[in-house]
Amino acid sequence: MTDESDDPLLRPASDAGWDVAPAKPVTSDAKPASDAKPASDAKPAGDAKVTTLDAKATPLDAKATPLDAKATIDAKVTTLDAKATPLDAKATPLDAKATTLDAKATPLDAKASPTSDAAGKPASSADEPLLPATYDVNELRAAVGATPLAEPHAAQRKRRAAIEPDDDDEPAGPRNRKTVLVTVLSVVVGLGVVALVLFGRLNSDRFLLACEAERAVPQQGRSFPPWGTHALEGEPWRPLKITAETPCRPHEIDDVVMLQRLYLTMILDQATAILSAREVTRVDEADALLKQALLLTRPPEHESETLATERNEHHKEIARMLGDVAYWRASARLREAAAALADAAKQFESAAAQHPRHVSDAPAWATYARKLGQELRVGPAGR
Repeated sequence: MTDESDDPLLRPASDAGWDVAPAKPVTSDAKPASDAKPASDAKPAGDAKVTTLDAKATPLDAKATPLDAKATIDAKVTTLDAKATPLDAKATPLDAKATTLDAKATPLDAKASPTSDAAGKPASSADEPLLPATYDVNELRAAVGATPLAEPHAAQRKRRAAIEPDDDDEPAGPRNRKTVLVTVLSVVVGLGVVALVLFGRLNSDRFLLACEAERAVPQQGRSFPPWGTHALEGEPWRPLKITAETPCRPHEIDDVVMLQRLYLTMILDQATAILSAREVTRVDEADALLKQALLLTRPPEHESETLATERNEHHKEIARMLGDVAYWRASARLREAAAALADAAKQFESAAAQHPRHVSDAPAWATYARKLGQELRVGPAGR
């Protein structure tokens, strides 16, 4: 016979690690819990923690407390109030399938029977676990006489899982690969955008003077897409009409002020060629070129002293050339007047040939008009 004090099954529940104090000790020859007196006749347990006995379970020992097979004794089970009301006679009996406390437990005496399942076969710790995998908190609380929770933990977990899905259940491998792929693509796209911006900035700093078959076009590099060029817009950058004989050399520079000076020089050269011809007939074209040149001589925001001096000289030159335009326009009017006087002299001669009735000086006016016309053609220098 094993000493009762050394057997963990015979220790009081508080010494064996259980948070439940045993009821009043009974002898090993005690009758099954089904024949026991109702729990209503028992005295209050005082400060002890009440545990409901299974009515059909076979007692392991006079001091052993049978456990419910479906109830998992939690280490942090709620303790009852020291003045808790004892369970009544209709307390829920424990399940007949009591869990074996210890597979290696030694029976106290010959009358002690090993724990068996509903079929009468002995149960071993290898077949059944010591504690069930799941349990209901409200059943445990009802078994010890505590107030059930408003919402069971299982329902709380289900509700929380529905609101906040557990990421740990998802496989980590595919998600990590997807995250890495998205990150790499984001970095590549970001670097591509930065490269496009940088190349666009560099390309937009390029200025060109392109020579086509019939015109010269000032151009600037495109910022997006960051390659190629486009013609500059605005009245100062209007394409310049040229001929096959006009000298035009393509240029590429990185300063818009230098492009202005280069384009201004081409415009002034062409206007000079028009105004210095033997017969000036393209006065309106020269006037348009000189007005475009004036727009190119406007002072920029930043300009060196040398460029400012050159721009002022160009401005004075353009003003003088506009005087040439005015001169040739007046000369054109004189030519028109000389032609009109010659036509008037012809009309006076025609009238004199018809012997008008009321006038008689038609031949004199014809001679005078013809003389004025000849003087206008000759001019003040007599040429």
